[in-house]
Amino acid sequence: MTVEMKRNIYKTKGHSKVIHLIVALALVLSFSLMTTVPALAAPVVASVTETAFDTATKDHYVNMPATVNAGDLLIVLFSNDGDETVTTPAGWSLLASDANGTQVRLSVYYKIAAGTEGGTTVNFVTSDNEEAAAQVYRITDWHGTTPPEISTAATDTSNKPNPASLDPIGWDVSDTLWLAVAGQDRGDQDGTTAYPAYYTDGISTPSSNGTRSCRTLSARRVLAAASENPGPFTIPVLEEWVAFTIAVRPKPRDLTTSSTEGGSVTEPGEDTFTYDDGTVVDLVAEAEEGYRFVKWTGNVEEIVDIYAAETTITMNGDYSIKANFVAIYDLSINSTEGGSVTEPGEGVFPSYD
Repeated sequence: MTVEMKRNIYKTKGHSKVIHLIVALALVLSFSLMTTVPALAAPVVASVTETAFDTATKDHYVNMPATVNAGDLLIVLFSNDGDETVTTPAGWSLLASDANGTQVRLSVYYKIAAGTEGGTTVNFVTSDNEEAAAQVYRITDWHGTTPPEISTAATDTSNKPNPASLDPIGWDVSDTLWLAVAGQDRGDQDGTTAYPAYYTDGISTPSSNGTRSCRTLSARRVLAAASENPGPFTIPVLEEWVAFTIAVRPKPRDLTTSSTEGGSVTEPGEDTFTYDDGTVVDLVAEAEEGYRFVKWTGNVEEIVDIYAAETTITMNGDYSIKANFVAIYDLSINSTEGGSVTEPGEGVFPSYD
């Protein structure tokens, strides 16, 4: 084997080691990110179930999601052609029901699921025979007790159904799930439907392709804001419509605190504490005699200053944090006749880690 061949082999081996090292570091970093980033705080749309009623009737058996767990939030968007009123089914709560003249009505209902609703139907009865179109949102990771809030009704005749702005009174800035919804007269026109800017997963559910039809429209967005004004949908032609904005509050967040030897977390204490999403929580760590505070560790992304014993954390997720302390010691120095200690000097020097 020539010297040049040996050099090439050594180069190849060296490059291989570098590549292996880079891959290993990347895997470690990837695993670290996956294990330290807390869960998202916003409510989650687990499914949307559509039901179309292409025959004019009073009974409208709306399909519930195939899977429903206890505590899930169910929201029904129910549009019916005409202005016939809708009877609220047993066990459901009415958020709003508004009509635009005699052309179309949009009603919104919600329920905290018992867990038995999966695969069933619920009858939404209109006061006269009408076609209808329904969407059922199943939402998880929501507040659990605070009901969804809804805007005032916006109505008009145009090709721009535009939900009104909404400023929920029950909460301030948090990772809110916002729904832009609309019910329009007719659903049989050809053309493109566009959804409000920054809203995703748009759904259009027509009752039929006939002239006595209606259509339910919806889209969603997660935004940490105290209020929201979604902007308009765009439908193919001018029609009568009713539109709302709906806000769903995120679930409360858990803060788990602990400490190392040498001190404790005095504010809020050491335990698991529950706060509404977006709450700013005071953190205070106190060292025992002979120790000093070093820093906060754990899920520290939302802590203002991890090196401050008194700071704050914003609850945008579930967090576990620890106050870390280190022992400190005094150093006493002297010398015999004939010399001296010049660095750091002679005397008592306190607070060395």
